Amino acid sequence: MAERSREKGRVPPEAIGVIQLDEIAGRLADLTEIQQKILNHMEETTPQGKDILVFEGSVDPPTKFVDMIKNYPYHPLFRAEVINKGANTVYARVNEEKEMPIEPEESIVFEKPKAQIKGISLRLDAATTLKILGRY
Repeated sequence: MAERSREKGRVPPEAIGVIQLDEIAGRLADLTEIQQKILNHMEETTPQGKDILVFEGSVDPPTKFVDMIKNYPYHPLFRAEVINKGANTVYARVNEEKEMPIEPEESIVFEKPKAQIKGISLRLDAATTLKILGRY
């Protein structure tokens, strides 16, 4: 009995092992969650480096919308370059941003830090030929 009373305030070694394992498991779960967040961030902000031809051809007035989600390439782009190969000015806008004029035989590049280019709206006064290149 005397030995038991002395050990009353002490924690058995088996219990300490269980407590330490529980603490380690909790920290590993935290690290796994942080690692997943880093992976998601890297996937969102790092282009795959694939350059693609999104559209090439003649466009008739007054407007055309190139949808990256419903049509090829079926996902948002990091970068889009609109090249005006015709003789008339084209006005291009990415998503819902400010419209930018593209003079004949010129081009404009739209870039985002994440894959956020979901569509390009084109407005023209007369038929022209365009080429749109993208990167995802």
